[in-house]
Amino acid sequence: SNNDPFWVNVGVLNAAGTGITNFQPVRPGAAPLTVTVSSSDASVGQLNTTAGSAQSRTVTIQPGQGNSPTSVATGGVAFDPIAAGQTTVSATAPGVTPVASASQQV
Repeated sequence: SNNDPFWVNVGVLNAAGTGITNFQPVRPGAAPLTVTVSSSDASVGQLNTTAGSAQSRTVTIQPGQGNSPTSVATGGVAFDPIAAGQTTVSATAPGVTPVASASQQV
């Protein structure tokens, strides 16, 4: 199957901490935000970036941007389905509180 590109967003949590109220860019002048994206089962699917395919890869959200790049060619990530089955793709970043949608079963 074809790789499926996706991106990671950042923003302000809602009061319950379960979702994003407003998408918000990384503060201009701040350090870029490095996000680790992982697949729970590498035999089902891996993550593809310009660095290659692996169970875990990183993408960067630059200052002034509210999401990671939207294509592999521009520094983003894509899900690479390898075999039938289920895996959970999750995104984490230091100092960032993940919401439920930060993990998706595919």
